[in-house]
Amino acid sequence: MTEKFAPAVMNLLDEAQQLSGRKIQVELGTKQVGYIRHGQSRQIDNDDGSLTIAVTDTTNVDYTVSHELLHLLLMQRGYPQIRFNLTTGEEMLDRQLWATAIELYNVVSHVVIGAEQQQLGLVDAQVQEQYLAGILAEVPAEEKADRLVVFRTLALLDTLA
Repeated sequence: MTEKFAPAVMNLLDEAQQLSGRKIQVELGTKQVGYIRHGQSRQIDNDDGSLTIAVTDTTNVDYTVSHELLHLLLMQRGYPQIRFNLTTGEEMLDRQLWATAIELYNVVSHVVIGAEQQQLGLVDAQVQEQYLAGILAEVPAEEKADRLVVFRTLALLDTLA
């Protein structure tokens, strides 16, 4: 379904395939919620060595696909990847620390990704409105101190980035 993408996205797809040496295909879902969030796509390593970018929400396909391709390209271009062997001996705490570390890493990488998307003309007023709508839709309002304070803080930090 690559014929529906903006030229800048097609160039990213070509670069990602060339640098990774892998065939990359994009699968588009049918859901369209009207806002964008980073969790609306993911990379799937296929048994044949190819990669599928699965987009579950098609509200803004160019933004979402380019975002996923740029994550892949950061790795191919030598951007530092997060790796750690962290353990406290408590599995639940280890999972929380790992998830928090990944989110912090993503905030930093989103600074680079967002800048490149802007440079490519893939971020405009509509994208900004859709992103803000995603924050409002998926980040629950804080009514009292609760267990979501870290999630809210990281989501807002990512939004600022």
